[in-house]
Amino acid sequence: MGEIVALRSSSEREKSQESNNNNYVDSLFEADSSKDFQMRPKFSEKFHQAAVQEVIESVLREFLQGKQYVAEEAPNWVNEIAKLINSRVRRLNYPRYKLISSVVLGEQIGGGIHIGMRCLWDADTDLYATYTYMTDAIFCVGTVCGLYYY
Repeated sequence: MGEIVALRSSSEREKSQESNNNNYVDSLFEADSSKDFQMRPKFSEKFHQAAVQEVIESVLREFLQGKQYVAEEAPNWVNEIAKLINSRVRRLNYPRYKLISSVVLGEQIGGGIHIGMRCLWDADTDLYATYTYMTDAIFCVGTVCGLYYY
């Protein structure tokens, strides 16, 4: 019996190999969103200063309204205020952001105060929000820094 042999021309073989190579390369670049590494936050996930400032303001007003400065209680107040601010800012859901809360509390006696902070900063993703609460008896400065974790 005779055999039928199908011979491909060299150009047909090259086209077939090229097609296979293209499929392989395309499969390498197909995005699986569950495995993508994101270098920057999406706009909806960015740290929003105004929203965080509102949180700080509400916590300071709720906690300090009507209080007089008591030196023995101040360390406990500062810790409690910082924890409250941190927990409420976390509810705003900023994924991959490290939050740093700082609270400075003092007696309002007419003296001045200078507060400074330093850290490594990415101007595209990292931000901070601050609010100063003042009465005749107390001043309090609450600050939250949101640092995007790569």
